[in-house]
Parts: sequence; structure tokens; C-alpha cells
Amino acid sequence: MRCTIYSIYSKGPTGGFSLRRQCNCLDLLSFRGRDVRDGFLSHLFHALRQKQIVTFKDENLERGDEISPALLRVIEESHVALVIFSENYANSPWCLDELVKIVDCKKRMGQIVVPIFYHVDPTDVQELTGSFAEAFKGLVGEEFMSKMDSWSNAIRETAEVSGFDSQNFRPESKLIEEVVSLIHKTVNHAFSYGSIDDGLIGIGSRLTDIESKLCIGSKDVWFLGIWGMGGIGKTTIARKIYAQICSKFESAYFVANVRERLEKYTLDDLQHEIQSQLLLKEIPNSGRPNIHVSSFIWKWMKRKKVIIVLDDVSDPEQIELLIGKHETYGPGSRVIMTSRDKQILMNGGADEICEVEELDYGEALQLLSLHAFKQHSPSDEYTELARKVVAYAKGIPLALKVLGSTLHNKNIREWEDQLEKLNAMADNKIQNVLKISYDELDYMEKEIFLDIACFFKGEDRDNTESLLRSCGFNAIIGIRILLNKALITISENKLDMHDLLQQMGRDIVREKCIEEPWNCSRLWVPQDIYNVLTKDLGAISVESISLDISKTGDINLISTVFTRMKRLRLLKFYNPYYYPKEELYNSCNGVIRILQPRYLCWQQHTRGLLNFLPDELRYLYWYGYPSKSLPLKFCPKNLVQLHLIHSHVEQLCTKYQCFESLKLMDLSYSVKLIRIADLSKFPKLEILHLRGCTSLVEIRSTRLYDSELRHLNLESCRSLCYFSSFLYMERLDFLSLEDCSNITDFPKIPRSLRCLVLNKTAVKQVPLSIKHCSQLTKLEMKSCTSLQSLLEQYWGVATS
Repeated sequence: MRCTIYSIYSKGPTGGFSLRRQCNCLDLLSFRGRDVRDGFLSHLFHALRQKQIVTFKDENLERGDEISPALLRVIEESHVALVIFSENYANSPWCLDELVKIVDCKKRMGQIVVPIFYHVDPTDVQELTGSFAEAFKGLVGEEFMSKMDSWSNAIRETAEVSGFDSQNFRPESKLIEEVVSLIHKTVNHAFSYGSIDDGLIGIGSRLTDIESKLCIGSKDVWFLGIWGMGGIGKTTIARKIYAQICSKFESAYFVANVRERLEKYTLDDLQHEIQSQLLLKEIPNSGRPNIHVSSFIWKWMKRKKVIIVLDDVSDPEQIELLIGKHETYGPGSRVIMTSRDKQILMNGGADEICEVEELDYGEALQLLSLHAFKQHSPSDEYTELARKVVAYAKGIPLALKVLGSTLHNKNIREWEDQLEKLNAMADNKIQNVLKISYDELDYMEKEIFLDIACFFKGEDRDNTESLLRSCGFNAIIGIRILLNKALITISENKLDMHDLLQQMGRDIVREKCIEEPWNCSRLWVPQDIYNVLTKDLGAISVESISLDISKTGDINLISTVFTRMKRLRLLKFYNPYYYPKEELYNSCNGVIRILQPRYLCWQQHTRGLLNFLPDELRYLYWYGYPSKSLPLKFCPKNLVQLHLIHSHVEQLCTKYQCFESLKLMDLSYSVKLIRIADLSKFPKLEILHLRGCTSLVEIRSTRLYDSELRHLNLESCRSLCYFSSFLYMERLDFLSLEDCSNITDFPKIPRSLRCLVLNKTAVKQVPLSIKHCSQLTKLEMKSCTSLQSLLEQYWGVATS
């Protein structure tokens, strides 16, 4: 079981938190904050973490006179409500309102309610007597009179349920152990193998088979591979088996989309993430190998029983580099790997490989029915049509789900028409089944789908919506329609789609220009892009380019390479092996080159100048951008995001260029950057990353303006010695000046600032005026060797 805890705290007397499973199950705790939070509740938090329940705090749910809609949703979605009756519980109207809602959900939705009588007599709670009654009677006033009956009834009904009396458990840790055990068993039972409520048809027998092959009772370290075609359900099975058994291990982590994530991040980054999760704490990551930390981690691993899932691996070397070998882990540890390539699993050290088979006819019919009819079988008049659809889909779960969603709420004639259309498609391939939903989209929805398939898969939903809207698309409703048609999914606010759907979208783009791929509206195939960039084949039809530059040879660009691409909206030259290290690159004989890894370079006669970029650009990501500045004639008024990581820019733009739409700019590790343009040229800028710009001397704003800046990272800008006051940045929430060794004066900060990082600076004093910064909740000043005094008692903020 893997759960998430959301904590709801306030400055007042009440509080609560809930446990959310990945399967959308919630377990809600209702408690009176001050009398249990720092003792019993904190130990309960720790025990839940030890049971692989990941803890998150959410302080954004406001507490007022009434329960917020957000908390009402939490209560309604909960599977288990754990009510902690303490001596002062009943003097909180807020808690009592919450309890009334819990009792209502118990009656209407079958919510499980478990009371804990913490240092109070259960009889006093049931009969509203003793000290518990005194707290309840303390609620006086006309505003409470109308609620007294509902409150007292809710207390009595809850107290009559079988629960836990803290007086019967000594020591208190035994009570916590029993409570956590009950939560685990209850939630685990609710999402057992046999349940089909979540649409996982036919998964029970497959999970039983895989669990038997894992040999959980054995002390051997065991690597298991799950193999099958795309869309067959490998990831779903891996997630489900992980949820069922992870509580039997000391540490656990599910690493989703390994292949895709390694296209954007380094192996070191992902390995660091895995290690941090297994250790249940953050490991410092400076971007450079730390031999002592690494040695400690591997020694720890050898003593612990862990389970790791690597989902969708595409290279056997990835497996060993990310998680090591069998001897890396303690007795009883398990590693599960999923892949579409059986050879990768064999080379990656799998002790056994399980093939995921297609659904049988009965399972396929049931899965189709759930999505087409919202029930487990079709009605009589649709039975024959449903059988034909099942025969067409051939037991592939994704195809059945998408086709079922397409046929939902369609009449018989529409079913027959769809089947006729299916039968007309060549080769009866699954991709043709998936294309049915695409054909129903209007022009703008199709464009959004193709942009996601070719460019935005795996990207943040909010950022993508912003970019698409800047392109003139109604992205919010468009993405909602794609979600409803099961063409995309969203997980942790990231856009996703199945590989088959992505391939379908890309095939649609390429079919329009098979003979001349450089004329495609969207380019992502490295060889096609190589030909466009080196042979000057760019066409006006090109709207987006996404190139993994590690998959090409050296590319010598001419300065006019983008001249004909006047419709280019999205341009991304990225390096999945991005390593934030200043020593990566060198300059030789006027030709900019990279030591390892490669990036694009100019032909020598251009002397590092780019003459043209299309004014239609909304998104520009160029790893190792080799010019000293953006083209002089480039008008960046439409640009929404600018990423020039490890670039060679010295000065970003001229005084005549204004980035009036730019919201995010990342120039990290551009070590030749001396200054950026006047910040007033970026009126909508919200996020600015200048980390590792070691030559940056100043950040200046010549005039005050209504700044939208929320996040400013100047870490390791070691030459920075001058910056304008930050006071005018009235929306600034985060500011980091870490390792800015020339900074000697404490910065003037706006009252909106919540987090200020001044580690490794030369700041000498902290002004007493900081106590007026009421929003500041975190101040970091580690390794500030010049700091003369600390007056934490006057600040009222957390320091470190």
C-alpha cells in the first residue's frame, strides 16, 4: 500500500489530515489540534511513514466559520474516517461540524468510521458527561444553539462504534501500531485483487501468478521482469502488485516512465531520486558525485529489505546504473521491471520474466461494457454489436477502453456505422481503433492533440495550457475534451498519453508528407531534423521542432537556418543527459564545441551569430545555445517560455526588444552571461532561473513596474555584487542567493516573500526589520561565515 497524507493546520485550535491512496481512496483523521498534534499525532505520522505512507502537508485549506469546500470534498472522498476524541475535542465548532459531515458520509456512502478515545473515558463521550461534557458546554452563544442537537447526535453515534481506548494500550506506541495496522488492512481490503470497481478487469489471476513468482517469503534478492506489447497493461499490473505488497518491505519506490524520464533528466538525477525515496529523506544533490554519500547509501541498502519498480525500461544499462545489481540489496529485496523488449529484461538481470497476455473474451467484453455502458455487460440489443467490437480489439485493454469510451451513449445505428468504419480500415491495427476518437475532434482539438503527441507529452498541464493558449487555441476546454475521450491522461498534473496513441498522432502528421518529411508541420525524428538543419530544407509549414541532440552527430548550422520557417511556434533542442557542470564546454577557434555531451554548433564562418528566429515563437528551449545573444531582428513579443541552459549568451537582447508575453526564463549555467536586460522588459515574467551564471555581475531595473515575478533563483552567481531592491517585486514568493559569495548586504525583500535562501553568502547582519516580513516562513543562512549575530527570537521565522 502506498498512501499520501495531507495535513491541514491553522493558527487556531483545530486541525486534521487525510490519507489518499493512489487509487483515489482517502482515510480522514479528525482531531483537536493543539492537545494531540505535537505528541500522539507526530508519532502516528512517523509510524505511517514507516509503513510506506508518504507524508505531505497542505496549509492552503483555510479554516473559518464553516468547513471549506476543499475539506468537504476530502471528507466525501474518504474511505475511512479516524476520529480522535480528546479532552478538548468538543470545544471546537469546526471539529464538530466536520464530525457531522463524517457521520453523514457514513450513512449515505458507507464510509468506515473508527473512533480513538485519547485520554478520555468512552462513556463520557457516549453520554456527554465528565470533562468531555465540560468542553462541549463551553460552546455558548446563539450561533451554536441551532447546531447543538446535530453535534451531540454525531458524537454519540460515532462514540458507539467500536474503536480504540488509549487507556487499554501501554505503552502508547502499541496504540499507534494497532491504529496503523487497521488503516493498512482496511484500505488494502478495499482495493483487493478481485475488485472491478476501478475497471481493472481480469487482473486478479495475473496478479496472483506474478505474486507467486516473486516468492515474497524467500530471503533471496529477486529481479522480476514484466513483458508485453504496448497497451497490454504492464504498468497497471506493476502498480497493483506494488500496492499490494510494498508494506511488507522496509522501503519502497515506484519509478514510473523510466525511458521517458531519461529523455529529460540524467541517470544521476533519477538515481538520486530513487535513493532519496528509499531513505525517506532528501539527499543533498550538488550535481556532482559525492563519494561519501554514495558509499553510505549502498551500505544502507545492503542491510535493508526494499522493493523497487522500474516501469518501462528501454536499455539494460539503465537498470544497473539506476539500481545496481542483486548484491546491492538486503535479504528478501525485490525489483520489478516492465518493458516491451524481452531482451532488455534478460540483459538487465531478471531472474524470471512474466509475459502479460491479452484479455480473454469474457474479460474483454466486461471491460468494453464498463466504458461503453457503465455496467458489467451489454444490454440485449447491443450484445451482438459488443461482441463484434471485442473481436476487433483483440483483447488489448487500451483499445477496448478507448473504443468503449468512443461508443458511450451512441445508439445502435451509430454503433453499426462505427463498426462499418472499423472494418474498412486496413490491417485492423490497434492504432486504427484509437484513431476513431481523433476523427471525432474538431480542427482545434486535433491540433492540440497533435501538439501533445509530438511535443508536450510528459509536460506540466498548466504550462502547456498557457503555451497553447498563446498559440490561439482554446486549450482548457480542448484538453478537457481529450481527457473525456480517453485520448490523454493526467497524472500529478503531467500530460500523458499511451504510446500507441502518441504513435497514432505522429503517424497522422507524417502521412501528409511521406515523400518530403521536412514539410511536416511537426518535426521530431532526429534524421529528418538533421536534414532540415544541415541542408537548409526548412519549410514554411513547420510549426514545431523537438530534437534530442544526443541522438545526432555534430550539426553545423548556417546562420539563416530558420529563415523560411516563419510559422515556427515551438522549438526545442534538448539534452536528456543534461549535467549542471560548468566545465562541460569549451571554445576553440571561433567554433563553439562541447566536450561531453554534444550540442549544436555554428559553421565556423558564422562566428557564433544567428541571423533569424521566427517572430511566431512561443517556446524556445535550446540547450547550449551557441550565440552571444538572440538575433538582433528577432521580435520576442510572443515568446512565453525561454530556456537557454548552458548557453553562450553574454547579453540576452538589445534595448529595443521587449518580452511582453514571457512568463518563464531559464538561463542556468550560462557562464558567459554578464547582465540581463532591464527587468521591466519582462512585465509578465513569473519564474526566473539564473543558477550557475558565474559571470553575472548585476540585475537591474531602471524603473519601477508592476512585477509578476514569483520565483527568482540566483544560486551560485558568484560574481553578482549589485542588484536593485527586491521591494518592488510585490508577488515574489521565493528568492535564492545561495553561494553568491559577493553578497554582503542583507537584501531588501518584499513582504510577500515566503522563502529566502542566503546560504554561503557574505552577509554580515540580519536587520531587525525582517520581523515585519509577516509572510516569511523560511530563512536559510547555512555557512554564512561573516554573519556576526543571530537574533532568532525577534524574527518569528524558521531559520537554518
